[in-house]
Amino acid sequence: MKNLTPYILILSAFCSWAQTVEIKIDTLVYKLDEKFEISFETDFSPDSNSTISFSKFEIISGPIRNHKMTSIAGEITSSIKITYTLRPIVPGDFEITSPVFYTEGLAYQGQSKIITINGDPLTKQEIESRQFVIFTEKSIKPDGTTRLVFKDQFGYIEEYTGGKWVYKRRLTPLELETLGKL
Repeated sequence: MKNLTPYILILSAFCSWAQTVEIKIDTLVYKLDEKFEISFETDFSPDSNSTISFSKFEIISGPIRNHKMTSIAGEITSSIKITYTLRPIVPGDFEITSPVFYTEGLAYQGQSKIITINGDPLTKQEIESRQFVIFTEKSIKPDGTTRLVFKDQFGYIEEYTGGKWVYKRRLTPLELETLGKL
């Protein structure tokens, strides 16, 4: 058994070395309010990973998780890619850290990147205007969002709850008349 110890150590070192996490981003400088994509890629298939916080960025979409398996000469390799589309909401220099990926009891994390966001801070009015545009553009609304749907003599109220629109009630004739005057 002692004769196998060096081989086991070399093999375990090779396996650890082969598992990497990379942060992929087009450039390290963006303008305030400019959308960009960032990905976290592994060359292994993790058991799980930590979540990540983008406190100075609005998440436009993501996380989108892609899993890839390849078989070459009978050897199967696996990798994942987690992608976010972000929009910076304040100027400055920000450190982007990768999630921690776990596999077989070990943790792996990519090297952080510093990105620069150029531009003047938005005024309160610009922030409110931008938030309204984002609210109307997004297909996913905050829970509790209410919408009125009406045409001619018919109408109803829906509320966005748990990721879907839920019918609440029909509009009354008086409500329809009032809305028709708008």
